[in-house]
Amino acid sequence: MSILVIKSVLLAIMTIVCMVFGLLPIKMLKVLNDPNISIFHGKSSLIISLLSCFAGGVFLSVCFLDMLPDALSSWQSVQTQWGVEYDYPFVLLITLTSFFLVYIFEDVSALCCEIEHNDENDAYVSKSRARFATVGSLFNMDGTIVKPRSDSIISEKDAPVVKSIVFIAAFLLHVFLESFAFGVQENLRSTTSLFIGIIVHKAIVMFSIGMKLTRNHPRRWWIVVMLISSIALCNATGGIIGIVIESSNMNLIAKDLCTSILMSVSLGTFLFISFFEMLGPERINQHSNILQWISAVLGFALIAGIMAI
Repeated sequence: MSILVIKSVLLAIMTIVCMVFGLLPIKMLKVLNDPNISIFHGKSSLIISLLSCFAGGVFLSVCFLDMLPDALSSWQSVQTQWGVEYDYPFVLLITLTSFFLVYIFEDVSALCCEIEHNDENDAYVSKSRARFATVGSLFNMDGTIVKPRSDSIISEKDAPVVKSIVFIAAFLLHVFLESFAFGVQENLRSTTSLFIGIIVHKAIVMFSIGMKLTRNHPRRWWIVVMLISSIALCNATGGIIGIVIESSNMNLIAKDLCTSILMSVSLGTFLFISFFEMLGPERINQHSNILQWISAVLGFALIAGIMAI
């Protein structure tokens, strides 16, 4: 069997894994909120909170143990090929610039989606609380879904969709480059080794992404399906492009420079999401912060362990 056929089969498996693990939280949350399943009665909110913290730990681990080293390595490769050495931390500059751009984009989006209250007796809800409520408080303490108010500061039909699109757009860069790296491998050993690492990593991360999207859109599962499908499609596209150009004479400097920039932009976005939209909102609910911390550490430790293999 040729290396081309093996790559194609493994790439198809990766795409299927993206879909399966990304959509798994849809069914899981239905089970958790089913009142007929007594084992989860009154505990679904806590389980969902812990899973969200676990996902936050996963993303932090991916940021610092996966994406940041790749971005620094690519930038170092560019400097080596240029024959220069810059002391200025350009990768971190791009990362923090991306972080603050996403920060202001979130605030502008919140302002654009703000709806006036006609009742003067209604208490004003700040943007930050509205942001946290949108992401982290879709469920009551007993696990039932909160029915949104029609006069919410941030419209359910607008803000969560915008946030989800930004979230997925950032992750698409990572998925594309990861699949691209798989596609350009030149021998069977490196191909299979990279596949093993990617497939385990991808299953965990896709489940975490699916969990976040499902919590943002608990009654609109078709949005989750569309966004997860876009990731799976990007995964296949990146791998195919990598396979096609594997034997071509691509400019290595241009490739490394693009990889470093795109990875740094994605890193800044993921840092914002990890702290402001996954870990931060959970700290203001009624659940144990210690249990949430343990869950986040477990997510971090899992990726850290995989990276050590």
